[in-house]
Amino acid sequence: MACLFANTVDFEQFIRVIKSCQHMENGVLMSFSPAQNVFEKFHLKEKELLKTQEGRIFAESGEIKWRRIDRDMRMVYLGAQQDFDCLNDHSKHLKPVIEKRRSDIILWGERTHLENEWIEQQVPHRFNYPIDGNLFAKGRVAIEVENFFDNRGVALFSRFCRVKEIKGETDASR
Repeated sequence: MACLFANTVDFEQFIRVIKSCQHMENGVLMSFSPAQNVFEKFHLKEKELLKTQEGRIFAESGEIKWRRIDRDMRMVYLGAQQDFDCLNDHSKHLKPVIEKRRSDIILWGERTHLENEWIEQQVPHRFNYPIDGNLFAKGRVAIEVENFFDNRGVALFSRFCRVKEIKGETDASR
């Protein structure tokens, strides 16, 4: 059963909520600030998190997102954790959900060697993604997304679950 929590919190509460997400220690951090964009395995770095304008930490067990609003952080959590001391429980809004489906968002770049580097010729740019292993010589990287649908087929909520390697196209012209 998924749980939904949200609230606007101060910076101290923001860090306290992030620290309470122990199940996300094997997750991925995606954050944005005026000076830096981060997409890496999550390791708690308080000072860097406090500089972010927005971001998310996600894992199979859940996702926590935030956005800076003046001197506060607006936070939303969707996942398995069932209690937060600074966030309000809004799980009742999940009642209309009748189906969950997963899909992939394919990211830029194709692996050219079995190293952690994906190259995109259209940009051109080299990407290093927070992924272990080297499954496919011409693999791609995708973010697996879980969507929560109501009985009309409308997606009410979405959350990122994990970053994964998928098989790439062997010949795009076919």
